[in-house]
Amino acid sequence: MYGKDEVKVFKTRGKGLIFGLCIFSLAFFIAVVIEFTVLINTFDESLSSTRLIRLAIYFAVALVLGFLGSRMIKEHSIEISPDGITIIRGKKTEKYPLDAIVGTKVTRNYVNGIYTGSERKLKLLKDGKVKDYSCSNYGKRQFSEIVATVDDLKFKNKARKDDFGRNRQELEVDLSETPKSNKFIDNEREYLIPRDEILKLNKKKIRKNLLMPTILALLIIGMGVYLWITTKDGVIPFAVTVPMALFVYLIYLVTPVYRYRKCVKYLPSKIVINRDGIKVDDQLFEKDSIKKIMVMPASYNNDDFRYIAVYDKKGRHYYAFGTAPDRLGKNDYSYSDYEDLQGFLKYWCLYNDVTYILDLR
Repeated sequence: MYGKDEVKVFKTRGKGLIFGLCIFSLAFFIAVVIEFTVLINTFDESLSSTRLIRLAIYFAVALVLGFLGSRMIKEHSIEISPDGITIIRGKKTEKYPLDAIVGTKVTRNYVNGIYTGSERKLKLLKDGKVKDYSCSNYGKRQFSEIVATVDDLKFKNKARKDDFGRNRQELEVDLSETPKSNKFIDNEREYLIPRDEILKLNKKKIRKNLLMPTILALLIIGMGVYLWITTKDGVIPFAVTVPMALFVYLIYLVTPVYRYRKCVKYLPSKIVINRDGIKVDDQLFEKDSIKKIMVMPASYNNDDFRYIAVYDKKGRHYYAFGTAPDRLGKNDYSYSDYEDLQGFLKYWCLYNDVTYILDLR
């Protein structure tokens, strides 16, 4: 057995309370609406104390419903130790070895193009079958920490074997394998990022995304000008449609331009990773100074920046690598070897006992 300091507990506190407050607020709101719309002419309102008593009864009933609603939501927790992972859902407890966690799944949900939330799941191997365990209640940060803790303990379990030296040598061999499309110099990896090419692709994306909004804005403005010239009161639709068209166009324009400028600012041109640390352009991060590293998974197709963030004593250092493909896996405007960079960085962090966290949105 291992000490308590090696056991991490993740809880979904407050979910039941929030649900209960929602039930209470909704029930009391409905009761008040009914009181002042349907029942307002039913009772003799000269007796104001009667209404106060009814409102007090509504409040008490809504409070009871809220309490019952909060009890319906069972608090979940996950305990992770070198011995395995324990999932607690109410009175139900399930235990799995760390190797039973074979992956993760994050689904971003949209309704008519509007983001409505993400579903986060752990993939667990049980009786030869892979099943999903929902972790949506844990939130993005907690879920990322859960996965990072599992990866870290898996690595440490491997190093705890009796043939520690052999395992260490195997890990060194893993670190020294030559990656595709990258130089290898004495266990050092060098990544050359084609800045100009990536920026050109992202600028092309801006023009592509703004094509339809530009055409629509010009058509609306043209219609407004036409009505102004050909009708008596055409100045009114012109004064309404043109500013509206320009406003909507600016909304479409701001986001891609901001993202492009961000890419220009944070896109590095060279990354060198060796046993002593990580060098991004002229910025050197010694391994002892790095607290944690967070990355956007290469497998994510979310039309967002692929990035790496290095945390040290001075704070957060953010580096962007272009825009990931969209949900259909198309329009990739990012660094082509980002997946290889992320994979090597993961093993480097585990080898050097640096916290490695995936941004599992």
